[in-house]
Amino acid sequence: MGIGGMIMDQQTYLRMKEKNVDTRLLNELREGYGYPPSIAKSIVDTVREVLGQPISEVNGSGKMEYLAAQTSDGASKKIQDMRLKSVMLTLHADDDIEVLNAHGIAALRKVKIQRLAQESYEQGALLTQEDLAVLLCSSVRTIRYDLKELRGRGIEVRTRGQVKGIGLRVSHKAKIIQLYLDGMEYTDLERRTKHSGESIKNYLQTFKRVLLLRDKQVPVDEISTVVGISTMLVEEYLRLIDRYEKQGSSRLRALREPPAPKAVKGGSR
Repeated sequence: MGIGGMIMDQQTYLRMKEKNVDTRLLNELREGYGYPPSIAKSIVDTVREVLGQPISEVNGSGKMEYLAAQTSDGASKKIQDMRLKSVMLTLHADDDIEVLNAHGIAALRKVKIQRLAQESYEQGALLTQEDLAVLLCSSVRTIRYDLKELRGRGIEVRTRGQVKGIGLRVSHKAKIIQLYLDGMEYTDLERRTKHSGESIKNYLQTFKRVLLLRDKQVPVDEISTVVGISTMLVEEYLRLIDRYEKQGSSRLRALREPPAPKAVKGGSR
């Protein structure tokens, strides 16, 4: 089928989707410790909920070390004169398989461009279009076209030579939160942004934690440490909170509500 739609058969998709750290932990609990499948799954789900992010992100799976130009070096500086900085980049995330299966390889490439550029920037370095082409096994021309399309949608992609003049554009995570607060539903968010439903759920959960900590007047640097995101992203989220509070956003109010208690399965014995 075309690259814009389903490009895997269902069996291949399910097999690749289950090849992750969550599955490894699930199997360890079942086979190594003898937990029933339902209990093992509950433990894995609880670990993910407590961490506030996929276990693989904490574990470091799918990451690689890469050298990029420090943010402070101007775009006019020659490559041989640049000060390089080592950054850790997520070349593969658990949800990439879902994006690939649902939207195709071109959409996955754009998702990875956003992620790699943002991760590098948050660590004090900037990737070039050539860096992105090498990392994603693509051509510079294709990367340039993807960047133009993303920026045309108002999504900030910080690359070397493209930091100045970004203006009011926001990172892809903040853009997704903004669309959600504007009233967009999950399925529409997936279709428009080409991010997986699980990724969008994680972004919203992180945003909610920032919101609740902000309500407690926790400083920005402490929110960053507790939630595990950069201060830059915290500040983007705080600007969104201020903006939508002034608008009386019903979705912002709903995010402040405590979760409903979980139903107890099986009853008393």
